[in-house]
Amino acid sequence: MGLFRKTVLIMLLTVPTSAWAQINKPSQIDEFGRVNSEEIEARLDNATIQLLNNPDSLLQFVFSRGKKDTLGSVYRLYGLMKTYLLVRKIDMKRVAVSFCEPKDQQSGQIWLVSETGPRKSCDPENITIAETTMFDLAPSATMKGIDFGCCIVDSFGPVAAGESLRGFAELLKRYPRAKGYVFSYGGTNKYLTSDSRGRNRVIRNLDTARDVAAMSRKARRILTQAGVDRNRIITKNAGYRDWGAQMEFWIVPHGGVVPKPSPNYPKKRSRK
Repeated sequence: MGLFRKTVLIMLLTVPTSAWAQINKPSQIDEFGRVNSEEIEARLDNATIQLLNNPDSLLQFVFSRGKKDTLGSVYRLYGLMKTYLLVRKIDMKRVAVSFCEPKDQQSGQIWLVSETGPRKSCDPENITIAETTMFDLAPSATMKGIDFGCCIVDSFGPVAAGESLRGFAELLKRYPRAKGYVFSYGGTNKYLTSDSRGRNRVIRNLDTARDVAAMSRKARRILTQAGVDRNRIITKNAGYRDWGAQMEFWIVPHGGVVPKPSPNYPKKRSRK
């Protein structure tokens, strides 16, 4: 167990359970900016204990993306957190989420709220699409890709991408004349190894064309299941990115510029 997680749990155990026994109004139990995998799990372990100690309560997540972040970034973060709670056997009926107007930097809060009482309010993000916009750059919705992580949530990339796609679907439904473009990039799954003499060598194991096609099919299926007409979805197998598999989601308003894929492997040879 990492130092951060140990610190959180020690602090939690020193707080009397009775402090959370009666909740008549939203009670904040956590606040954070950008978090790594270990911090996500530690904070959710804390929130889980608080929830289990208060059987008539809900967890409410309140997210604001950073102004420079993609529109879908907070959906992916929530996807990671929601899936971890499912692993911890938390009933999703006891979890609520609010996506609020952006701030200078990404932020999140976790509140304990009564099942029958008020929720934490915020100004929801009002997304206006006037030109072609990339909704998100996400991991593959089908493949784990490169796994150098330390924690359970590091394997949740496909689930996080699916959560972002569902957020993308809701935006597309608000703009019925817009088109949704999904670019699927296979990964080279690049890693560095060394031989017995200490010489470094780059290894690449490229995803197959079938793998990339599966990414596009999965994205289309998620979008149509969320209520987007198939005729409004354009999927493309977009080449390779020199790392793990990725997906781009673009919304193109009526008359907007059609985006182009931007693979970076193999590198283009410069002209002499």
